[in-house]
Amino acid sequence: MPCPNKSTNDIYYRRQLSFHSFNVHALATDCVHIYGYDETVARKGADEVTSMLAHYFANFVPDSVRTLKLFCDSCCGQNINYTMIRFLYYFVHCLNRFDLVKVIFP
Repeated sequence: MPCPNKSTNDIYYRRQLSFHSFNVHALATDCVHIYGYDETVARKGADEVTSMLAHYFANFVPDSVRTLKLFCDSCCGQNINYTMIRFLYYFVHCLNRFDLVKVIFP
């Protein structure tokens, strides 16, 4: 989402600041958490996605939850990559945080 939204010609053709958002929707509780940041803070890659997921797991997912189902889009830069697999592996095998993680690409 570009911001600010200016319609004059001299502003329109200049570089606009992009705002990124990352949405986590817990289907079991119907709670939504939206992480927002602009392009001066971070990009939209796998490192940013895993950082936001780690924050969400630590602060909003109870320890009693042992099975995790992730519904992701098919973006190879954010979800289908080695960084995401290592991140989920770490939560299952090193931290013993989850027993099962299932990633679904609808």
